[in-house]
Parts: sequence; C-alpha cells; structure tokens
Amino acid sequence: MKKVLGIKPIINYKKNENTVDIRTFRKERVLGVIENIGLKISPKWNRTKIPEKFMKEEHFPSVLKGLFDADGSVTIFNNNGVLYPRLEIKICPSMVQGQIQMILDKLNFNYRVQKLDKGKIRVRINGKKELERWFEIIGSSNNLHKKRAQQFLKKKVL
Repeated sequence: MKKVLGIKPIINYKKNENTVDIRTFRKERVLGVIENIGLKISPKWNRTKIPEKFMKEEHFPSVLKGLFDADGSVTIFNNNGVLYPRLEIKICPSMVQGQIQMILDKLNFNYRVQKLDKGKIRVRINGKKELERWFEIIGSSNNLHKKRAQQFLKKKVL
C-alpha cells in the first residue's frame, strides 16, 4: 500500500486466527487504483470478471497466480493409500468461471470442474506432473502453497 497508494496502512493481526486486517482511511485512493486496474468492489457474486486488458496470454500466469494465491489451495488426496497432490480453486458464480477455464485450456493444463451449490465451482488440477507444470509456469507467492507442493517436488526449491 505504501508503494501503490503512497500511504502507510494500519495493520492488525487477529488473535487465534491466521488473518490480518489491513486498513486505510484513504478511500478515494483505493477506489482510484481499483478503477485504474479495472476491478470491481464487493460483492463478487455474479459480477466478477477479469478485466479485458489482462485477458492476454502474456498475463495468464500472473492472473492464475493471483487467484491461486488468494483463493486456491494445495491439498493431498489419498487414493487407496497412494498420496497425490491436488491444486484447487473455488470460484463463485461469475464470468471468471469461464475465463479461468479458458486460460487453463490455453495453457494446456489438465483439470476438472466440480459443480458446487449455489452456482459455485471447484477447479481441480491433480497429480505431481501437473503440480510441477503449475510451479514452472505459474508459481506462487503463498508460502503455505509452496511448502505443501515441496512435499511432492522434493528436489525443487520453489
């Protein structure tokens, strides 16, 4: 926030939660940045879409990385005693659902879509091979995601 907005945020760490509140009282600056990027403020339900200027192939890795770091997870799936890594991202009903699937298709990821209640979906990318491709092409800035992925990619530093 210092770099983008030119202001020092107020940071409060929540006790007994893995959560941080980051606040500022400069609403006009925050709204200006949101508008400049082309994003929308809450609610996301049925309104969210990736701005057109980011729907170009050179931006696809950054778009997926941002979504994955914020709303995704690396889980471990037990298939009859054999452990497999799985990347998952839940997406609320919106244009983003189709946009993300189109991006994954363009990047040749092997994925499945599970329909959830109320129009939500879960995008799943299974297996070590796809996990390796993800971290080679997309990466992550989320230390928890990197730590879980390294359990399967033991030789690689993420």
